[in-house]
Amino acid sequence: MKNGLYSASYQCGRRLAAAGCPLPYLQHIPRLVPKPKALLIHQPDGYGYLGNRVFDLCGYGGTAYIVGLRLATELPAGVTIHEWEFNSPWPGHFITWYSNPRCFQQGQEYAQFARELDSDLFQEALEGRRRITRGHPVEGLLCGTTLESMPESATHGDIARAELQLLVETGESFPLQVALTIDRSAKRLPVATTKRRRRLLFAEPDVVAGEYQTEVLGSEAQLA
Repeated sequence: MKNGLYSASYQCGRRLAAAGCPLPYLQHIPRLVPKPKALLIHQPDGYGYLGNRVFDLCGYGGTAYIVGLRLATELPAGVTIHEWEFNSPWPGHFITWYSNPRCFQQGQEYAQFARELDSDLFQEALEGRRRITRGHPVEGLLCGTTLESMPESATHGDIARAELQLLVETGESFPLQVALTIDRSAKRLPVATTKRRRRLLFAEPDVVAGEYQTEVLGSEAQLA
């Protein structure tokens, strides 16, 4: 009750001082100082077509999620994320999250924000491997896919509501209501990570003696 009273008195005193009434005691009125927040979360809208969408995948079917996030703190000592959980708009969507936002081909759209999105700061902070410090927010994209498809009732252009929960080291939980634009205009494929295929011992058919002799003689003839 006292805090509310002092806060009201201070605000009233400021209005009187602004109106020209001299109040020499104004600086002595206790003020209610808000508690600094351990974590500030919001969805940035500066990624254009890249962020905050959910869309169909072609080929094997399924659904893809792209969520833009900006994380900051008001604590002087900073904060570390302990764990996080994403609740899909549709039950039964078990999402596999990628550590690199290049999980989908985005062409020129991606190139426009490549410098920010290729940074490891966001992923390290989200995984609890980097402390978020005051005055140095981190942002990036959460990219994930699931084998389950969106229901037929999900209409192109509508907004799907999801929820993100982040738990920090102090034990506090911070929820965020995530708004995702449903995009059913074109199906996409995740970018396949190409790995060099290792040759196996029995991957090639056996060579019979006659064929082997012919190959050897041919090689010797070329050397001669």
